Amino acid sequence: MNRLSRKLCVSVCAAFILVSCATPGPKGFQPSKSEFDSQWVAISGGSIIGEKGGQPTLTVSITNKKNQPLWVKVSFDSPDPSQNCEVTKEIAPNASAMYACSQNEIVADVPYPISVATFSDQALTQSLEIKETKMQFKAQDIASLKAWMTPPKLPATFSDIWYRTDKAQLLLAYKETGTLLVTKDKLQFKYDKGSFEIAISAIKKVVPKKLLVPDIINEWVVIEYQDSNNNRIIAFKSSPFFGKSSDEEIYSAIRWASKKK
Repeated sequence: MNRLSRKLCVSVCAAFILVSCATPGPKGFQPSKSEFDSQWVAISGGSIIGEKGGQPTLTVSITNKKNQPLWVKVSFDSPDPSQNCEVTKEIAPNASAMYACSQNEIVADVPYPISVATFSDQALTQSLEIKETKMQFKAQDIASLKAWMTPPKLPATFSDIWYRTDKAQLLLAYKETGTLLVTKDKLQFKYDKGSFEIAISAIKKVVPKKLLVPDIINEWVVIEYQDSNNNRIIAFKSSPFFGKSSDEEIYSAIRWASKKK
């Protein structure tokens, strides 16, 4: 932010700190009115997000509190000035807009100042107000996010895995127990009575947690794929009794392989 912006800031610069970073990403934080007091806009959410193999991204959701369109410029200041961002968007009456700023990395316990400048015209000549706040992130939250964003290593082998289709099972929640291999090209499942393979290119959708009737207890990693001209569904789950892997690890491996196809 330039010096003029700092001089025009009419509020006390407050802080909102992300305090949670649960998989698959950190939860956001909405500052109280005392932390960000504006008659024109509100911060309806702030967070840091990321995806497998991607970059961490600062995000702020701004809500227009008025019955007129507003033009809002959000400036993100990074500890590395080369990573600073400035994003301007028109926000319709009583609507919200998401502002994002990608970073090479997030530094723990260091403030990330944010300036929110509100204008009544598209040319940004009629300034209504400029407010400031800041984000700050705890080391454990950043570590959790990095762990989530780190791509799984392929090939990946998972033992003691339950397998079933979308067809109803009798008595048992699963059809077979075996070993699942995930590579960049295929899924291979081996069990006592045989094996099968599915090409990664055939996968259309991967759902991390889903109940499949009549099993109303267990959540499955469900895969929708195309076999010839037919859409089929299979599901995998780490055995609750003997499995050493988590369903999240299974989902991440399959999702990453199908994303890279």
